[in-house]
Amino acid sequence: MTVKPLSQSKGSRSSQGNFSRILKDRLGSSYQLFVSIQGDRHSLKLYDGSVWIGEARCSWQDDGRMVLDDIAIANEVSPELNLLEHLQQWLWGAEFEPMSYRQRGLGTLLLDNVIEHARKLGASSLRGEVFQADVENHPGLLNWYERHGFIQSMPQPEQIDVLANITLELRSSGPVEREKVADAIV
Repeated sequence: MTVKPLSQSKGSRSSQGNFSRILKDRLGSSYQLFVSIQGDRHSLKLYDGSVWIGEARCSWQDDGRMVLDDIAIANEVSPELNLLEHLQQWLWGAEFEPMSYRQRGLGTLLLDNVIEHARKLGASSLRGEVFQADVENHPGLLNWYERHGFIQSMPQPEQIDVLANITLELRSSGPVEREKVADAIV
């Protein structure tokens, strides 16, 4: 897997806080990562050409922490058909198999980019919640977060559907003004 630091990647950023870069999975396929910042909401969307295949959503907290709201990779995506393939489908009923993007390291690429993004913003930690349904769909999820440095803790009594809280301390080099760091992301 290849993750280029934001400062070295070829990308673009608009005045609304949007920028992009190219990532490669463990098979060597390239994908476009678009990072969109709207206020305190941050979205990292992954595309294969023009097909959306994954996303990580997070939010900035006033206490200097970043919260990972969700991270997902598409299980099956219908292929984007060119004109000839549309014609084959229409004339002969040709079928094109949906494509799975799982087991390519794309979730790890997204998580690595969320962590890097949070560090660039000066976040002290990245935290999130893991729900029972998440673990039922992905049995190794808690171990996956642990391999990436997250520490698990028990949920509070009011967190009814939460199986575990996860936290990654980012150990930033000191207090950083968020606006200055956000401008430096380019």
